[in-house]
Amino acid sequence: MPLLILDRDGVLNARVEPCVGHPADWHALPGAIEALARLNHAGWRVVLACHEPAVTRGQLNLEDLHRVHNAMLAQIHDGGGNLEALFVHTGDDPSHPWSLPNPGLFVAIERRLHVPVAGMIAAGASSAFIEAAQAAGVNTVLIAPEAEAAEDSGEACFSSLAAAVAHWLAPTTQEIQA
Repeated sequence: MPLLILDRDGVLNARVEPCVGHPADWHALPGAIEALARLNHAGWRVVLACHEPAVTRGQLNLEDLHRVHNAMLAQIHDGGGNLEALFVHTGDDPSHPWSLPNPGLFVAIERRLHVPVAGMIAAGASSAFIEAAQAAGVNTVLIAPEAEAAEDSGEACFSSLAAAVAHWLAPTTQEIQA
C-alpha cells in the first residue's frame, strides 16, 4: 500500500484565514474523516504534512497549533481513522528546504519513514504543496472543489478527499469479475 501524505487545509478541514488558530476553527470537510478511516482500514499509511508560517509571523503560537492538531486527531480517532505522523514546518523563510514550495518536507518524510518517493502519493489543496511534492518526485493529487475545471490541467484531481478515496478503493474490473 502506498503512503499518503495529506495537506491539512482544504483537504481535511475548511480553510480559515489567516490560519486555523484555535480548535474551534478546525472543521472537518464533509466526508474527510470517514474517507481517512476507510483508507486506514484498507491498509494505507497516512501522514499529514503542513507548513504553518503563521507561528513565526506571530499570528499563531505553538500551544494553539498543538491544541488544533490534538482536536483534529481526536476527531479522526473518534471516526475510526489514524494519522501515523504529523510533519509540521513553522518557519517563514522561503529559502528553508521545508518551506513550501521547496521539496524538503517531502524529502524528510521519505527519510524518516523509509518509503521511496515512488511509494508515496501527496494529496493537497494548495499549489505550493503540490509543487513541493512534485519537486521531490512524489505523485500528486489535487483536491479542489472545482475539480472539473482543474481536470483540464492534466493533473490527477478530485473534488474532495472522499472522492479521491472512493476512486482509490474502487474495485478493479478484475476484482468485480472474480
